[in-house]
Amino acid sequence: LPGSALYIERHNRAGRIRRRGGARLPSWAAMDTLRTEVQSLPELLLTRAGEIGEERFVRDAHREWTYAEFAGRVAEVAAGLRERGVQQGDVVGVILPNSPHYLEVWWGILWLGATFNPVNPALTAREAVGILSDSGASVVVCTPEAAAGLEQHRDELPALREIVAAEGAD
Repeated sequence: LPGSALYIERHNRAGRIRRRGGARLPSWAAMDTLRTEVQSLPELLLTRAGEIGEERFVRDAHREWTYAEFAGRVAEVAAGLRERGVQQGDVVGVILPNSPHYLEVWWGILWLGATFNPVNPALTAREAVGILSDSGASVVVCTPEAAAGLEQHRDELPALREIVAAEGAD
């Protein structure tokens, strides 16, 4: 938006982009040199799992996962979603608290080329239904509590094929 601190103007003569306030950003040509051969985040995860598989990728208060362990868990989640009919282009709703399990589901959705539709677990079932209905989610991965709430409104979710209650995701 013009007047915003983040408003970006293109200065054609200098070939540079400036943020309001004078801070310089790299030119578009320079940005092109930063591109890599990796085409997707799941491909990057697999590449890293092959290169540095035993190094820590993520941890929470209770345990940690290496790149190789996490890639294996993501592959299992992706396979489970595929068995439920999720394919490229589908919308998958996710109502989970922040945790490594949330990350596994997110990466699994990306792995399949589906669209990740996060829904705040603090919302009421009625509010979540509105978001999921608008997005056209065909599958929802959620806590058992959220699953119970969604079941009460299932007739308001015409695109929904399945609700997957993720045990232990709380």
